[in-house]
Amino acid sequence: MRIAIAFLLFLSGLARAGEVQPIGICEILKDPAPWNGKMIEVTGPIVSVQDYWVMGTGCDGMLEVKSTKFLSGFVLEYPSNKATHYHKVNFDWDQASRAELNTLADEAKRTKRKVIATVVGMFETQVPIDKLIDMTAPYKYRGFGHMGGAPGQIIVKTIKNMRIEEKGPLAR
Repeated sequence: MRIAIAFLLFLSGLARAGEVQPIGICEILKDPAPWNGKMIEVTGPIVSVQDYWVMGTGCDGMLEVKSTKFLSGFVLEYPSNKATHYHKVNFDWDQASRAELNTLADEAKRTKRKVIATVVGMFETQVPIDKLIDMTAPYKYRGFGHMGGAPGQIIVKTIKNMRIEEKGPLAR
């Protein structure tokens, strides 16, 4: 009987491990390491430069590693790009949300507005967090995305609740 109960508790723990946990980007930035490898759901503005990023608001510089302050955002990564992530995932970024994001991002750029969306996927960062910066290298960033400048990435499963909004008066 004890073995059966222990087995059921083990299985329920596995089920919870794969559950999506809604959390704010600024919350993750307070202590990113415990979120490494967890399925998360975050909402924020989506920006596109070299990569898509989902951004936190009001917490730039919250994460500081070796006297280097990071932007409050995470790169959005394709599950199929296995060379750029550490965890194995058994999902792909669904085509419909990927196509919608591309369309809305183009529209927002053309009309000087912004895309807001909820991103669902697996969070990754460097553990220990000090590995994000290598002070001995000519270029010190060892994070994610173009030139390693993001403190984390989200291997995207889907994006939902996408909408275009006006930029605030101080936005560029």
